[in-house]
Amino acid sequence: ITALLYRLVFLVKYRSAMIDEAVDKRLRDVCSELENHYQLKFLEIGTGVDHAHTKISNRPVKIQYLTW
Repeated sequence: ITALLYRLVFLVKYRSAMIDEAVDKRLRDVCSELENHYQLKFLEIGTGVDHAHTKISNRPVKIQYLTW
């Protein structure tokens, strides 16, 4: 079985300390909604005061190519 793994890091502009517990909770809620809608699995969700990072797993999807 093949799986795709994505590692995404989001930085706060100017690396300001803006991420608190409320932002962390909202991020986790949004990730949960994305899991249900797009058939993703968030393996890791983490935050620091100036960044957030995720590790996402997804199964590859066969792409139908368009003919012009």
